[in-house]
Amino acid sequence: MKTLVIIPAYNEEQSIVSLYQELKTETDFDVIVVNDASTDQTLKVLRENNIPYLDLPFNMGISGAMRTGFRYAMENEYEHVLKIDADGQHSPKYLKEMVALSQEYDLVVGSRFIEETSYKQTFMRKLGAKFIEMGIKVFTGTKLHDPTSGMICYDAKAVKFLANDVHELMEPEYFYIFLNNGFTVKELPVEMNQREFGSSHFSSVFSSIEYMIEFFFTLVVFKNLKIKE
Repeated sequence: MKTLVIIPAYNEEQSIVSLYQELKTETDFDVIVVNDASTDQTLKVLRENNIPYLDLPFNMGISGAMRTGFRYAMENEYEHVLKIDADGQHSPKYLKEMVALSQEYDLVVGSRFIEETSYKQTFMRKLGAKFIEMGIKVFTGTKLHDPTSGMICYDAKAVKFLANDVHELMEPEYFYIFLNNGFTVKELPVEMNQREFGSSHFSSVFSSIEYMIEFFFTLVVFKNLKIKE
């Protein structure tokens, strides 16, 4: 089973080496880091530690970085693709189980909220996640406990769509699109680590509210989008 782990990275010089080392200890999967034109020493760290990477010439954001990774995966005929964040929040110890579950499901999501864990969120992130959860439930009939999770395993069909999609969307929007197209999604309870370095894109009240508004429009605009075979 040919499996690739994609790690989008922007200014993650402090965490990327330890994450890569843990990945190689826990799995035998191939790894590719997509350096999204980091302005710190991320690229230098990747080179010095012989970590496989793709280097973007300018910052493309998470959607563009992941699309680059998905195209790499498709061109190299990977059967399963895992996406984890570069900040160390996602523990590689769950990845083998996610791939095993992907034999039966199109997408497998590492979920923080099926079972009680020590993971903490700000009030605004909790509110945003609940809004997204309710939106997906109303529009698709499926309840996702952790629709903002960035720890995901995709099958080849999902990878093909994501590699060619030109919309600048994030995980919750894609969950919505996949569910609307009959893809099966399985959530696996995981314990995630708190971010130690850097900051989240949704660290402010303004950015959280902005994203909730964007997500609402996504529910309407992409309701009839169909994924071609």
